[in-house]
Amino acid sequence: MKLLIVDDSAMVRRLIEGAYRGTVFTQIKTAADGMLAVTMYKQFQPDVVTLDITMPHMDGLAALSQILEHNPHAKVLIVSALADHHTAIESLKRGAAQFICKPFTAEDLKHSLDEVLNPPPPRRARGRRRRRDGGGSGPTTASSNPAVPGDLGGVVPAPEPPEQTLDPSFPAPPPGPGLPFQVQPGAQPSAPSPAPRPPAPQDYPSGYVAPPRSE
Repeated sequence: MKLLIVDDSAMVRRLIEGAYRGTVFTQIKTAADGMLAVTMYKQFQPDVVTLDITMPHMDGLAALSQILEHNPHAKVLIVSALADHHTAIESLKRGAAQFICKPFTAEDLKHSLDEVLNPPPPRRARGRRRRRDGGGSGPTTASSNPAVPGDLGGVVPAPEPPEQTLDPSFPAPPPGPGLPFQVQPGAQPSAPSPAPRPPAPQDYPSGYVAPPRSE
């Protein structure tokens, strides 16, 4: 693999080059300003670039834009001073892979370059749905019983009672106590029966003597 180190400080260039000489990078080149970095990138075609921000002739952000214009998939590690922290964050928005602030240790540099070479996978958004009946906080589906259509939280609504119809051929039941007078469908209502009259003498059997009526 190829590594291009861009920094106006010779000490920083030697530090990074010494940390990675004889490792995964078999070819390492350096540049002291942004303008030379863009020219060397097009010729050298490195796999990774460490890029300082504050440099003469062309700063790191301008060099980053031209490098990404030449290769949108370029892997660039921004190396910035603490005073350039906000500018380093801006470089991430413009397409840099990672940034590290000076001063840094060899372990910090290795960790940052490892993330550039092997970026972590994006996190998946995990939605959690609560049961609608309040019976738990774990992830559930819309229905806890897939065999029952229209199930809402495991509660099955009661079926509607069937509509009752009157059969004209079946006689209507007689009215019971406290029930209104019922009329069979299709029949004319009949008048109520007359009140019973008191018995007359001719109603008694022959030889029967009616008891005297008490006044």
